[in-house]
Amino acid sequence: LLLFGRAVSNVFDGVTEIGEGPDVMVLQRVPHRSRAGYLTLMEHFGNCRVGERLKDPVHPVWVVCSESHYTVLFAKREGAAGA
Repeated sequence: LLLFGRAVSNVFDGVTEIGEGPDVMVLQRVPHRSRAGYLTLMEHFGNCRVGERLKDPVHPVWVVCSESHYTVLFAKREGAAGA
């Protein structure tokens, strides 16, 4: 809710399908590039995949998730992430 203004259950870009035929389950994606980003240590461990829409937000602000807490990182100037 915080990043998109609506609930999103996944953090990847695109659509992922699990299963085949009539039993296929479609997992929806991040709808658009967010104003603030999201990074997680769980991606390093292979537990999830964060899409580019969350890694490259409109503003240089990221919510970072570790095993036990969340942190907010930010840069004072726009474009700092790509520098």
